[in-house]
Amino acid sequence: MDKEKFAQRFKSLREKIGLTQKELAALLGVKRSTVSSWESAHRWPEIEKAQKAAEIFKVSVDYLLCINDNLSTNNAPNFDVVWNEKNLGDAISRIINICAEFKLSKDIMFEMIDKAVSIYGLPGGKGGIAAHGPNYPGSGALNRNGDDSPY
Repeated sequence: MDKEKFAQRFKSLREKIGLTQKELAALLGVKRSTVSSWESAHRWPEIEKAQKAAEIFKVSVDYLLCINDNLSTNNAPNFDVVWNEKNLGDAISRIINICAEFKLSKDIMFEMIDKAVSIYGLPGGKGGIAAHGPNYPGSGALNRNGDDSPY
């Protein structure tokens, strides 16, 4: 197995789904420096971590470890589209759809929602369309108009 090829593939897959080294490390239960050492071809991941990473990337362990190259790049989730949404509500909806489509774990979904909150900020204001519906005024996180109007 080619450590350099693995390092490039691992980093490419991580970037494709829009995770930082720190975010991926948290999902894998390792330090950010460990992920960095894999991406710089200094170390190989333990098999359990390789299996978990493959699950997160939605690829086979064989593909991740460069044992085979049989994978269309369309088979991996791409969270980049989330960060182009106009508000937090739309970003969360997109995250949920991607996680459902690729059958990603709740841990990944919550990690991505946390990232969306860090990018878009916490919802503020009153009277918008809350996550539980327009009949119950809430945070306005899903307000379509970008203001405090109820619709």
